[in-house]
Amino acid sequence: HTNLGIAYEALKRWDKAIEAYKKAIQYSPATPPPYIRLGRLYNSLNRKDEALRVLKQVLGMVKEGPDAEEARRLLKEVEK
Repeated sequence: HTNLGIAYEALKRWDKAIEAYKKAIQYSPATPPPYIRLGRLYNSLNRKDEALRVLKQVLGMVKEGPDAEEARRLLKEVEK
């Protein structure tokens, strides 16, 4: 479902991409990449509160590593 979300993003089908990322999270709630992609998409759509919520969930799952670094970077971007 994460890859499906990526495909929908490429087609600029934002609602479908959000739906696909949420499904990916539902099926695998401990996997950070769909949260990160969803947070990035929310931010690009100026849905800041939702982006913050989703990205903070990543940091609740992982404290270090590439996913945590990406979530922190995106959080800084959202909070600007």
